Amino acid sequence: MANWLYLPSISVAFGDVTVSVGGSVDLSGVKSGWALIVNGAPTEIASGTSIDGSGNSTLSLAKPWSMATVTNQPAAVQPTGAPFLEGIAALRETNEFAAKTHQVLEEMVTQDKDVAITDASGTTHTFASLVKLDREIAEQRSSLENDYAEKTESLTISATMGYRNAVERISGGKRTLITDAFSNLEEMCVIGRRNYEDLDLPELNLGTGIMTAFLTNGAPRSEVFISPYQSTSVDGKLAGVGGQYPTGSLNFDQMKAMYKAKGAGWHMISMHEWELLRLISLKFNPEITGNTYYGRSHARRYESATRQDGKAPGDTSSYGYTRAGAGPSSWSHDGTDYGVFDLVGNKWEWVDQFKLLEGEIICTSDNQPELDESLWTRQGIYYDNATGVPKLSTAVTSRSDGSQYSYSALNSNVTKDASYTGNELMRRLGVEHAAPSSEGGIWVRNVGERFPIRGGSSGYAGAAGPSALSVTDPRSNVSSSIVSRSAYFA
Repeated sequence: MANWLYLPSISVAFGDVTVSVGGSVDLSGVKSGWALIVNGAPTEIASGTSIDGSGNSTLSLAKPWSMATVTNQPAAVQPTGAPFLEGIAALRETNEFAAKTHQVLEEMVTQDKDVAITDASGTTHTFASLVKLDREIAEQRSSLENDYAEKTESLTISATMGYRNAVERISGGKRTLITDAFSNLEEMCVIGRRNYEDLDLPELNLGTGIMTAFLTNGAPRSEVFISPYQSTSVDGKLAGVGGQYPTGSLNFDQMKAMYKAKGAGWHMISMHEWELLRLISLKFNPEITGNTYYGRSHARRYESATRQDGKAPGDTSSYGYTRAGAGPSSWSHDGTDYGVFDLVGNKWEWVDQFKLLEGEIICTSDNQPELDESLWTRQGIYYDNATGVPKLSTAVTSRSDGSQYSYSALNSNVTKDASYTGNELMRRLGVEHAAPSSEGGIWVRNVGERFPIRGGSSGYAGAAGPSALSVTDPRSNVSSSIVSRSAYFA
């Protein structure tokens, strides 16, 4: 093989195919395919010339010079064979591919377009640039935000369809998701309309027709929505949140106003809705219990939930409140994982549309959360007895002094004065009982204005229950042991 040729000075411009060589070097013997070596990088030569009268010669390149312009720089010519030429060709292809890739990468981060790159096998791949992806994501985000805002304003059931459908599918349609005016998603139990006779509880003498929970001023509703959980304050707004500790220390009016602020259709659970749940429990979970003994059931000690103070269930050194809905399914109104939890024990609950005024029952005839309190109906029915067992009567003959109260360990043990002839609405509201039914005691002060709380609290043992009713508190009463839960009309 021929020897290398040393070139003392060459010059070639970017894009040219002619290389000027100084120093009186005869290049006429250079063959096609030999390599020009500049700064260690080879370039294929097509041909060379002899020395001209000025002592210069030239080289012709197989392809235009692709590197930076070179001026008066030393170089060499290397005689080569076919493998080397193939290597040069492969290296050139690699350089070209790298250059194209660099261009594509630059377009990926600077231009709003689809970019394409062809690989070594000749396959073309197309990608959206990062700029285009950012724009499309921003457009999608804006579209989602606008759509979400529209649904929030209308207070429709506006969870994303996938999430909502999953909740409904998993629960067998017993639960759904509803968004309030504060964009809080609240899981709600869906309870469809039913008649009293459908409950098959003839011994309670409830009559026939649509249950009052599904009537608003006589107009029927197809369903009501009730939170499965006692409410927790979320950024100063009330919502039922499973696994959280229910928020107390709010009086009746504060609670009611906070539910109303959630938007149209939202309200504090009513006496009608509470009794709806209690009557359903008689059919589907007649032995319903809950946190009635400091974090566990008094009747079934093996049923417990996590206490707020971290202490063991049954430890009586503190209140023993538990997380909302954290107990077993037997603590729900229908005995399933998708029912309404904690109707028994844990914390008392304010309920709406019922009160006592100097012992007289004043309430709504059906489920009317928007009806002004001044328009509730005086029933002409009173709780008598300052102490002892409460008695339903048409007048008060024994009035509490404000500290006294009448009490029975079973609400259904309330007695009836001879003057009291019975009232269907009172039976439907769990005030009068035609026969023993659910567990739960009753506490009454028949002086001043008193508002109801239901269900009992941790530590009340057998006196807690779905029938538990206390009408001893003024509307201004504040206690960490009194909470409530939300309800909703679609």
